[in-house]
Amino acid sequence: MTEVGNERAAELETLGAICADNLVVQKGYSGYIEIPVALQTPLQLFRTGQGKEEHGISQLPPIRVCFDFPENYPTATAHRVQLKSCWLPDGEIQDLQAVFFTLWEEYGHAEILYAYINYIQECAELAFGLECLDVVDDLLPQLLD
Repeated sequence: MTEVGNERAAELETLGAICADNLVVQKGYSGYIEIPVALQTPLQLFRTGQGKEEHGISQLPPIRVCFDFPENYPTATAHRVQLKSCWLPDGEIQDLQAVFFTLWEEYGHAEILYAYINYIQECAELAFGLECLDVVDDLLPQLLD
């Protein structure tokens, strides 16, 4: 049971109930959620190292959403979030992080982490609009596992 008026604890409790297998709470009100990436349509990978290779894959390594709920969350300050991915282009990560603050504004400074995670899951199923992914030699084994 969460403390009355503690939105941070309430949101962590909700996330724990919904995302228990993928949620790691580290200290206080911070942690991360790993979002599995199962694609609706296979994505073409192109190796851009010494030789040309092409692979079609239906699953990619998870995207990690790191979060920290500040003390005056959610009404005065949004979560601090950071996305981590070994394969998603930096520009896409920046765009997704910007969406977080847009959602926070649209929801009227309410708890939105689950809505944000759901948004990322929906985008992930569609490979974030990517038609193909150029990868370097070092990354290819991680993506093919």
